Amino acid sequence: MTAAMMLPLAAGPARYASLRSLWRRRHLAIFLVLCGYLGLWLAAAPPLHALSAFIGLMAGDPSIAMAVAVAAAALWQSSPFKSAALAACHRGRALAPAGAAANRDCLIYGAQSGIACLRSCWLLMLPPLASGHSPTVMIGIAALAAAERYRGLPTTISSALLLGLLFAWRIWG
Repeated sequence: MTAAMMLPLAAGPARYASLRSLWRRRHLAIFLVLCGYLGLWLAAAPPLHALSAFIGLMAGDPSIAMAVAVAAAALWQSSPFKSAALAACHRGRALAPAGAAANRDCLIYGAQSGIACLRSCWLLMLPPLASGHSPTVMIGIAALAAAERYRGLPTTISSALLLGLLFAWRIWG
C-alpha cells in the first residue's frame, strides 16, 4: 500500500532533487530521496495499522469502521491544519552538489518531504486500511491526494469526494 499510494506523491520531491543535482548523480539523488521518503512512511505504517485496528475493534462492523475512518479523514481535510501541512509538502531544500554531503542532503530532503506528506495525509490512510486494502478505496485516495498535491484541489471538494468514496466502496467494495 505504501509504495502504490505514496510513490506518485514522491514524484515532486524526486524531481526537485533531480533538477538540483549534478547530471551524473541524478539517479542516485532520486533514489536517496525516495529512500528517505518511503522509509518514513514505512516507519509510520505500524502506528497507522494499530489505529485502524483500534477503530475496527471499537466499531465492531467493517462498514461502521470505514464510515468512522472516512469521517475522520473528511474532518481533517477541512481543517486549517491540513492546509498548513499541505503547504509544507512543496518546500525545497538546498542540496550539496556532490559527495557524501549531497547523499546526506538528498536523504534528509526525502525524509523531510515524507514528514510533510505524513502530516498532510496520515488520516487519508485510514480508509484504505479500514476497507482491507480495497483497490477501489486505494485508487480513490491516491487520486485524491495527488489532485490535492499537484492540482490544488480545494479541501471542501476533497471532503465531499471522500464521502463519495465511502458510497462507492459500499457499492463496489
